[in-house]
Amino acid sequence: MRLISASSRGAVPLALLATAVLGSPAAQAAPPDFPNIDAFDSVTWNDYLVGGDDAQSLHLQFLTPSGLTCFLNVDAFSYECWGALHGAPAGANHVRGNVVNNQPAPELEDAPTLLPNRTKISWRGVTCGVDGKLTACYQVDHGFILDDKQTKVFPSAEPANGPPVSSSVPDVGASASPASPAPTAAPTS
Repeated sequence: MRLISASSRGAVPLALLATAVLGSPAAQAAPPDFPNIDAFDSVTWNDYLVGGDDAQSLHLQFLTPSGLTCFLNVDAFSYECWGALHGAPAGANHVRGNVVNNQPAPELEDAPTLLPNRTKISWRGVTCGVDGKLTACYQVDHGFILDDKQTKVFPSAEPANGPPVSSSVPDVGASASPASPAPTAAPTS
């Protein structure tokens, strides 16, 4: 996947296009037992906007202080991060919503912009916040918490959301009840 930076095409026209076509971003309330990222300072989302010439290829892209590369995808209403996931199943390097697996990292034309400590970014009902080694994202009642000790997702992943890392290693939280929004710890290896 080849991505083109908004700065190389003019961030203002892209931001106006995204707002006109998709509406302005809005955050939702965080689920129970989630870090209080709502108390973090908000960043301007259009500073992180990258993509092509139309709304379908636009997304927010950022680098976390812990070295994860994260996307908030405009057209797919999804959020995902790639990098070292502590406490995740062996081989897992990717979390999208509440599914942990192994996915190739995208090829980036420009390095992602750092999301500073104790800040959050919100787009289309998704909010992600970072604080040191913590990265946490949610959309209404599901999301993930990543830090230097664990990878948590909630609620448990359903098979339709994507395959596990391997047939012998279930997705993180696969044994929890789908109705329970509380985070579940990843198996340790």
